[in-house]
Amino acid sequence: MGRKTSKKHAGVNVDHTIESVSGGNVDDNGRPRKDNKTTPVQQTSFVRNSLFLMSSHHCANFVMQALASQAKSQDHELVQVYVTSITSLEEHHVLEASKDSSGSWVIESFLNSNISAKQKRKLVAKLQGHFGELSVHPFGSFTVEKCFTASNLNLRETLVSEMLPLQAELSKTKQGPFPLRKLDIDGYARQPDQWKSR
Repeated sequence: MGRKTSKKHAGVNVDHTIESVSGGNVDDNGRPRKDNKTTPVQQTSFVRNSLFLMSSHHCANFVMQALASQAKSQDHELVQVYVTSITSLEEHHVLEASKDSSGSWVIESFLNSNISAKQKRKLVAKLQGHFGELSVHPFGSFTVEKCFTASNLNLRETLVSEMLPLQAELSKTKQGPFPLRKLDIDGYARQPDQWKSR
């Protein structure tokens, strides 16, 4: 028998979270608001504080992915709140989300969106020092691939150099051979200057 699903995750009510982010008519204690409008600063703070839990929630992560897909309209207030919130996450939260079956989809959607390259690199930089660890993780390996695509040359070289010591281990995992080939880890190991000039 499958486990019961709930709209509550670690004490966060997702319906209430989404309503509050969009300027719902109740406050954090469920009381009616006198003013239905929330400021961008309040919204950013709220989303940032709830983002990790929402990203790893089995339903709310789809809301996060939908926001990333709307990033072509970056003038939309809620998209701006989302971008500011996800790029200001603590490094350990970005790492945890990248290893989570739902959270990794949120990170990948952000990196795969029309959000500016500068904002993407800001998020990728938070995973420096963990690319090797993520590459051997069942969910994290896909995030690493998206990080590589979103990165400039310096970040790409950092990413690949962190994966290099785990080349043998990666080749034994189910998902490992694909990023090894796509990122040409072996080519970097043999001729790094040529790899960088591609």
